[in-house]
Amino acid sequence: MKNTNAPEPDPKSSQVVELLRQIERLNFMIAEHSQSTADDALIVEQYEVLRADFLAELSAVLSDYGIEADLKISA
Repeated sequence: MKNTNAPEPDPKSSQVVELLRQIERLNFMIAEHSQSTADDALIVEQYEVLRADFLAELSAVLSDYGIEADLKISA
């Protein structure tokens, strides 16, 4: 039986999850291309820029919840 009293998912929380998934995929791609040839250096750089953009967007969405986050990629 379905619980009809369950709250609807918050679009912002869905956005947080999607951003985390995107960052996870980029982390994987960066790791894969970092182990390849020097020709992949530009690809890695582009992935890192995209990941930084996602981190900034995630920080902005979290601020909508009253959360101040200084997000960084660990080494």
